[in-house]
Amino acid sequence: MGIKILLITDVHYSEGSEEQEERWFPAKIKKMPKKKIDDYLKYWDGLTQRAFRKLLKKTKSQGPFDFLIDLGDGTAGTNQRGLVTKKAREERQKYDQLIARAFSGIRKYSLYGNHDIGYSDILIQEKVDGRMSRESFDVAEKLIGPPWFSKTIEGFTLLFLNSEIIRSSTEKDNPDQEFFIQKAKEQEKFIQECLKNTSDKIILLIHDPIQLKELEEILEPYKKNIVLILAAHFHMPMLWRIYRLHRTMKVIRSFNVKIVPAPWGGIGLPQKIIIGRGGFATLELSNGQFSLKNHKL
Repeated sequence: MGIKILLITDVHYSEGSEEQEERWFPAKIKKMPKKKIDDYLKYWDGLTQRAFRKLLKKTKSQGPFDFLIDLGDGTAGTNQRGLVTKKAREERQKYDQLIARAFSGIRKYSLYGNHDIGYSDILIQEKVDGRMSRESFDVAEKLIGPPWFSKTIEGFTLLFLNSEIIRSSTEKDNPDQEFFIQKAKEQEKFIQECLKNTSDKIILLIHDPIQLKELEEILEPYKKNIVLILAAHFHMPMLWRIYRLHRTMKVIRSFNVKIVPAPWGGIGLPQKIIIGRGGFATLELSNGQFSLKNHKL
């Protein structure tokens, strides 16, 4: 009969954002009066909450599901440092409870996203003093789960990978770079062992597909076995297709990389503009065959 998997990502569930948390475009609000800052942050919080509620409602029509995979960035984190504050941890725990209540009775698996664990900069925001640290990594292990792992089912081996330790292992200004270099090496060994010791078809899951460039030499010999790479971070498949047009990285162009859409749209701009409709995806596996579908909210 096969199995059916619900794929969600980049929910960024957020409540009670404050100016000093630097969650939603801090450069935009710097010169705003206090009242406008509060209204602005409430807008973005409300957007994530409404999209999340719509996601929970819409996914019911596509079920039942055998399990759920969250590809990262379930909540917004704080100051680009992940879940290191009490408020950020409580927000993540509430998010997990809402997911558990909505999808009771099925297993749930989660990847680490950059908001979950910390990052140094993003495209449309000014750089702030944020990054992944050993502290945020330890918190993520407790609240989210193991940094990488695998699951075998219906003739497939699913490899759940961690793009964020790859990113942090290349950050020369990160005080914990050596720690993440070691973690990245451990993950590479895990990937190599999995690929070498299975005859199954392979599906990779990773939050930020850009970090695949660091795994190119490991993945290339097993290209025929890797039938699908599921990724997130870009919020909508169209943005990924545009990105690919301007990149020559072999691993990005030659593998079957698919972006799972985010529930509140493609991308948010500081002027309160959302590009693209939100969504989610479903993946069906049966006897070595797969079917991936995106769904709009």
